[in-house]
Amino acid sequence: MEQRLRAEETRMVGVHAQLFEPRFLDALYSFSRLAGQWLLSIAVKGDSNGVQYVNDDINMPLRPRPPPVFASQPEFAVEAVVGILDILGRTDVSPIVRAPPQVLHDTLTFLTVFLASPLYITNPFLRAKMVEVLSTIFTPDETLEVSNVKREASFVAVSVFHAHNAARNYLPHALLKFYIDIEFTGSHTEFYDKFKYRHFMANTLRHMWKADYFKVKLIAASHDDIFVRFVNMLINDSIYCMDESLSKLEEVRAGQLEMQDFNTWRSMSEEDRQKKEQSLQQAGNFARYMMQQANDALGMVEDFSDIIVEPFMRPELRDRISSMLNYFLFKLTGPQCSNLKVQNPEKYDFHPKELLRRLLTIYLHFSDHPAFPTACAGDIRCFKEEYFENAMNIASRKSILDSSEISKFKMFFDACLVAKQESIEDDDEIDIPDEYVDPITALLMADPVRLPTSGTIMDRGSIMRHLLSDESDPFNRQRLTADMLEDMIELRQEIQLWKEKARSKKKQ
Repeated sequence: MEQRLRAEETRMVGVHAQLFEPRFLDALYSFSRLAGQWLLSIAVKGDSNGVQYVNDDINMPLRPRPPPVFASQPEFAVEAVVGILDILGRTDVSPIVRAPPQVLHDTLTFLTVFLASPLYITNPFLRAKMVEVLSTIFTPDETLEVSNVKREASFVAVSVFHAHNAARNYLPHALLKFYIDIEFTGSHTEFYDKFKYRHFMANTLRHMWKADYFKVKLIAASHDDIFVRFVNMLINDSIYCMDESLSKLEEVRAGQLEMQDFNTWRSMSEEDRQKKEQSLQQAGNFARYMMQQANDALGMVEDFSDIIVEPFMRPELRDRISSMLNYFLFKLTGPQCSNLKVQNPEKYDFHPKELLRRLLTIYLHFSDHPAFPTACAGDIRCFKEEYFENAMNIASRKSILDSSEISKFKMFFDACLVAKQESIEDDDEIDIPDEYVDPITALLMADPVRLPTSGTIMDRGSIMRHLLSDESDPFNRQRLTADMLEDMIELRQEIQLWKEKARSKKKQ
């Protein structure tokens, strides 16, 4: 057995030496570059007579339907090029490391054009691999440790990325759209696949946000409905991943305490101790993975909300993002926050001070919006004065925010308290008429609309939130879009009049 293992190790080393021989890698990269240019040429020209060099000044989008000569190519023709780039982007001896700017420029053109042309590359996993290659080569994660050779090569690749006209003009919108599209891949593992690929998209989008010309394009995209759907996905990912991670961290904390109890731990059998240790390791690995995804999503919320506020404050999203922030604040500063005090939290990518700073910063970004305090105070489950006061005390004591930021947060908190005083939804003495209540959220409607397919009356924010993920009537599954909703103007006025009377009654 030992001889066989040594023989297999020798064979593996030999194969590795052959595959990563510099001249072979050079030839492989040259082939991928030529094949990529040929694929671009037939996609743009529409015929295979000669190769037309495709530069970064290409007019996009491409024609609505792929030309027959491109559509007839097998998928593995594109997959082979992407696969080669994926392998070469991960090794220090790759020709990509020493490639001149023009060669990298052609590679980026190939990735940009096909990422921005979903009708030409319909396989979501192939497009996801393109995003991964794009992130690995052109917007590498700055937190990862790499060799000096690769760091210098990354500088060249990043420079090419920032100077590339097609990437500047078309990649921001393409990545926002694909962030949404990857939600449904048709695979039985689609729920977890999306987190892997969104990590690379988050890395590239956050890299773009630091450059003014990319930022301008992202801000322009925020005026489209696609950005609202993108924000909806960010909220979904943040809530799910953070909740899963914190739950697992609580398990890790309980396991660590159990191991520290010497007498109890030694009283267990060896098999039981091994099971506990294995369970602890699995919980820790899952907590770290989910915390990385949550940090990606929350990081984008923090970045974008510094300038882009209105899409986050749309009626269909405002209550969700305020509830999300309140819930995270409760987990970090509430009565059970000690359950998260794990040993070596950085091992799980858990940085409580940084997470609290991020949450408070997002609150501040939205604090000037007139509807945000009301939305936060309306969160019956998690809005509590003590959580906000604890957060302010911690932020002041540990210098998480400066004095001006704490003062601004205090003003926002005061506005929340005023809004809570004026709220009538959580007053048990006020009986809300059934016809004023949304049938799904069971809350008082603010802007009632009628669903023409089922005749049901709902609050606009509630049904719009549903339509962001599923364009169907929730009561009969028939197709339903936002433009089909019918305003209930008289009912809205009736509800507003009732609210004014209820507030007057409450003050008395």
